[in-house]
Amino acid sequence: PASIQSITSTADFQDIVSFGLIAGRKARKIVENTNHILSFELLCAAQAADIRGIDKLSPAGKIMYHAVRETLEYMDYDKVYIDDLEELKARIGSGEFVERVEKEIGELLIVHERE
Repeated sequence: PASIQSITSTADFQDIVSFGLIAGRKARKIVENTNHILSFELLCAAQAADIRGIDKLSPAGKIMYHAVRETLEYMDYDKVYIDDLEELKARIGSGEFVERVEKEIGELLIVHERE
């Protein structure tokens, strides 16, 4: 674990040592891992929607379904998914999915960067 707090070195004689960079790197890795998990969840959700029918999805769900299906078609066979998951992960990280949903249904209740 890392903290953005600082510690002193040499019994308060020297400058403090910041853990900000370490904490930032760990936070970036957490975001990357979360995007990887989300890519797998999107794949599973799209497969389930194909089986149950997309007519039961919300408007945002339909937008996401079609966006995922641009990368991955319905799969009824086993294969290695890592390249497809990496592409979905990159699209998640780019903010593309959020932008698509917001374009169609309006702003989502998430934190946006302010200029």
